[in-house]
Amino acid sequence: MHLQWTPPAPGWVCLNSDASLSPTSGIGMVELWSMLVGLQVARSFGVDRLIVQSDSSHAIKLLIDPSQQGYRMPLVRAIESLCHGGCQVEFRWIPRELNMVADCLSKLPCSSQFSLIVTIDIPEPTRPLVARDRDGPPYSRHSRGVT
Repeated sequence: MHLQWTPPAPGWVCLNSDASLSPTSGIGMVELWSMLVGLQVARSFGVDRLIVQSDSSHAIKLLIDPSQQGYRMPLVRAIESLCHGGCQVEFRWIPRELNMVADCLSKLPCSSQFSLIVTIDIPEPTRPLVARDRDGPPYSRHSRGVT
């Protein structure tokens, strides 16, 4: 299977989320926190059509399916409250291979336990990944046969 990044449709902005983990935090909570902060930043810039992508299927399921247990979580409710008021938000799961830039950014050294990185230019460590996303070749994913 070949996987290739595609840009969002005209008029839409894409927010890719990936979170580094600490030994005391669960992947779902950290990923949800990164989405919440990303949504807050997008709203502060006046973004009104946003696609939120993550390779955390658990976090995405909590946000797109109200019947999930996480719907009662205050963090999920906070994210949902940001999605109202004239803003269109879509949550999408993407394969890890298509989230490599966000993964690289999440692993950059930071000055505190919780950091937000806002840049004007593409950070040096991510440039080869951005170029590959833009120009190819596509990522390959090999399916494993059952033995």
